[in-house]
Amino acid sequence: PAHRVTLQAFSLDRTEVTNGQFAQFAKFARDTGIGRGGEWQMEPGKGQHPVVHVPWRIAAAYCRWAGKRLPTEAEWEYAARGPDGRKYPWGNTWEDSRARFSGNSGGQATAPVGSYPSGASPFGAQDMAGNVWEWVSSLYKPYPYVAADGREDPATAGRHVVRGGSWFLNPWDLRSSRREFGEPGYRSAYIGFRCAQS
Repeated sequence: PAHRVTLQAFSLDRTEVTNGQFAQFAKFARDTGIGRGGEWQMEPGKGQHPVVHVPWRIAAAYCRWAGKRLPTEAEWEYAARGPDGRKYPWGNTWEDSRARFSGNSGGQATAPVGSYPSGASPFGAQDMAGNVWEWVSSLYKPYPYVAADGREDPATAGRHVVRGGSWFLNPWDLRSSRREFGEPGYRSAYIGFRCAQS
């Protein structure tokens, strides 16, 4: 259900984290032995595509390594919908040319980040509808969103929210209000992430 949320100032990366960016973290993870980021392998020629097959805990570790964090679910939705609460990042009407989705992916998976500039949110964030679902920091709990109810406690185990839909889905699933979830260790060709800062 629709409800109001008050947010503190934050910034969100313009695009999802790419394979090329994640490769630097994966090397760091291998060299230092800090975690499983080193098990990830980039497909040749996909350096500018969003990184996928990254579980929530590794996405959170990447953001910390980069001096950032995963956005909260509320931050992600505000960055996608803007102050006027758009249905899609660009407006209230679906347009095929503004996002990577099942109708134009041809079953070929992701597109390089920023390939649909006309689909940007009011704040200039790219690919917030389609391409890949995006992990956020929030645990999957019912609305209304209340940050103080434990859903933003990184030490609490549970399923985490993904937002934005993916290249495999139809327009209904790419609405900015749509939410799904995954277990923290879940890896998928449909899920990536982007980082935020306070």
